[in-house]
Amino acid sequence: MNRQLAAVAIALSMLAARAEAQTIEVHTFTASLDQGSLAGAQFSVTFSYDAAQVGFVGQSFVPLVSFDFSFGGVLFTRNDISQGGQVIFNNGVIRNVTASFQSAMPPESPVSNVTFGFGGPGVIGYIDRSGQYGHGTFTLDSTGWASADVGHVPVTGTAVKTGGVWTIQGGGTDIWASADSFHFLYRSTRLLEGRVVVRVDDLENTDAYAKSGLMLRAPAGGHPAEDPSAPTVILDTKPSGEIEFMARATYGADMVYWAGAFATAPAWLRLDWSAAGGGSVLAFVSQDNTEWTFVGGIAFAIPANWDVGVAVTSHADGQLTTSHVEGLSVIPLAWSALMSRAQRPPSRRARPVPASGRSTSRSPAAVRRNSPS
Repeated sequence: MNRQLAAVAIALSMLAARAEAQTIEVHTFTASLDQGSLAGAQFSVTFSYDAAQVGFVGQSFVPLVSFDFSFGGVLFTRNDISQGGQVIFNNGVIRNVTASFQSAMPPESPVSNVTFGFGGPGVIGYIDRSGQYGHGTFTLDSTGWASADVGHVPVTGTAVKTGGVWTIQGGGTDIWASADSFHFLYRSTRLLEGRVVVRVDDLENTDAYAKSGLMLRAPAGGHPAEDPSAPTVILDTKPSGEIEFMARATYGADMVYWAGAFATAPAWLRLDWSAAGGGSVLAFVSQDNTEWTFVGGIAFAIPANWDVGVAVTSHADGQLTTSHVEGLSVIPLAWSALMSRAQRPPSRRARPVPASGRSTSRSPAAVRRNSPS
């Protein structure tokens, strides 16, 4: 009996953990009708889904939580969908949304049928009230992502997404020592257990120490993430293909270089984090988003909210460098599942980041020279 009760308790705790892991992501796109009697019409569509159901490898079909738009004075919602009702992902990246409205249309509706995504990604089809067919398009935008220059950056950087690929131009002198200067494409997250992944396709060689890669940056303690001395974890690649895993534990501390690797562009980068046990971050690199190589792991206090994304620095004051990245995604995960899947050598353990910014052992931080400023 006790064993049965224990099993029930474990099952309930697992269900509770899944419920806590649920994170609703909200996106918006603009629908444009370009052929048929309603050509020229545009309207905004807002949809959402549970990001906890998105897989990282292969395709994922995640049910829509909401799908709302107003067209011709008529409100359409998730409850009106007769077919589809899914967000389709490939390797964690949104590729399409499917939704068909074709029954119980109100008399004032300008269409008797409208579909999204059934003719292919971004394709809209409709039938007007006279029975004439028309079509249009929609583009899944980058809602939720923002970009900003951090620190002393004389030339303004940019981040533009086209066809699923981000073009990021960043200036700045470096991400190193006690203060950084770079361009940051980011979104805020409150995930205490999560993963961020990106593929860095290329990086313009403005300097041997130019960087493009994943960053976790803390805006805790009243400091904005744009503070050049904010606590940070970064996994970046340089023009040579060298991979750097570095961290700054507290505001104003020096950055510490913890581990490195080499990868040929395009290369996938991944950071996994958890607040459990005081907090930790693991770094991985891959050439195909399937086979991952463990780079390093550190103990790091996870804030209640922080900014996650891609950092780019030219390491050339007054000059921009360009990096193209894709597959950028932030997903909540159960940390125990991450640990069981991680290709982590048993001899490598998460090490604490010293608050002073100085390594407490003979780590790569003690060997690598400081990046020139």
